[in-house]
Amino acid sequence: MARNLILAGILLALLFFCIPIEHKYDKVFRFYSLTLIPSGLELPRHFDKKIYFYFSDLAILLLFGFGLYQQRMRLFEKGGIWLALIFFCAVISIACSPLANYPIPYIRLLQLLTPFALYLFLSSGLIAKEKLFKIFSWSLLGSGLFQATLASIQYLSQKTLGLRMLGEQTLGPNISVSGGRLWLFSSQIGDTPMTVFRTMGTLPHPNVLGGLLVLSLLITTYFFQERRSWRLWLAPCYLLQLFALATTYSRSAIFAYLLGTLLWFAMTRTWMKATALLIILSGMLIGTLFSEQYLQRGGIVNYTPLARASDQERLYYQNIAFRMIKEHPLTGIGYGQFSLRSPSFGAEPTQIGAPHNIYLILAAEMGLLSLFAFLGWIGMLFVNAWRSKQKETALLMGAFAAFLFIGLCDFYPLLFHQGALLFFGAAGVLGACRDRTESLLQTC
Repeated sequence: MARNLILAGILLALLFFCIPIEHKYDKVFRFYSLTLIPSGLELPRHFDKKIYFYFSDLAILLLFGFGLYQQRMRLFEKGGIWLALIFFCAVISIACSPLANYPIPYIRLLQLLTPFALYLFLSSGLIAKEKLFKIFSWSLLGSGLFQATLASIQYLSQKTLGLRMLGEQTLGPNISVSGGRLWLFSSQIGDTPMTVFRTMGTLPHPNVLGGLLVLSLLITTYFFQERRSWRLWLAPCYLLQLFALATTYSRSAIFAYLLGTLLWFAMTRTWMKATALLIILSGMLIGTLFSEQYLQRGGIVNYTPLARASDQERLYYQNIAFRMIKEHPLTGIGYGQFSLRSPSFGAEPTQIGAPHNIYLILAAEMGLLSLFAFLGWIGMLFVNAWRSKQKETALLMGAFAAFLFIGLCDFYPLLFHQGALLFFGAAGVLGACRDRTESLLQTC
């Protein structure tokens, strides 16, 4: 039993650290996937018809199976009933959709099941709370520092680093900056606006990197507060991650980090002078280094045409989602079918996307019952965690609230595999740590 728990802890640490370098494996079943399309069903080119999986899917199912084997996991406790209801709604939504006889949407439920299974395993208490917090915090801190280093190099060089084996993709999302200036100390190339690429490390989008850095920054500030002898090396680590967060130009991540930090401070009910000073001075320094770029990007301290265009796109898809909810309030239009069905609700066929809001996606694709279940799960976690006096629970509450805020502005905590693992992983550790009243740090 003890050896199995050690192996499970090692696997979990590798899982958390490797989230940013996850690779989608779809070539194994590529040709078989195409044979599953029913006769007469025509699907647009943008609809993903492949069967795929991630190694983390296998790792999570292995951990989940281990938990069931040890008979320590009660599936309908600690919010499991709410997640089971969401999964049930997803199945029903597919069965009531035009793709009811198409196997791919049902197979795609694996990407919904594995984050839920990760939450259930983490919150089960199978791994001791103090060890679980240690695994979670150190794994994500190491992963965040690694990604921050890659992102900083990507930004200053404005090119990829040839790490395709780790999942690095071609830099795509960008902003327009006068003279192509990257930051305060870079030289101006000309007088006309030039493209500056946003960084994403080895993750699929800059916003997802922003979400990872929100977690790693919160963990860094936590250790900075609690481990005074480590402050000399934690301060530059914090500055590196904050620099990398700035290079993502992710508005949702920046605001989410501020929200999570404020909630953490409020729940600890103590004034953390040194930590507050680190955050304020580092923020002022990074803000000065990127002041010109963020003024042109907009959406933080001012409002520009670039920020306005981004917000208009979000409102466009939100309106489509509301039409879907109005017409299909009970079963939704079908799990994973928003982009496929959106032309039927007024979207331009050439515009392929989804609302940048996980709450609307749940209601539009799986019905209002799934949204109510999701809100019930959130409420259960908040109510139980609020009673705890642990500093670690306060930190995890801040991280969880940060991702809930991101969910109002972006869809990756639900639709991107990496984002879902970060979100439900943090929620699972919160669910496991919420019962104790003393600090876990002494054993960390």
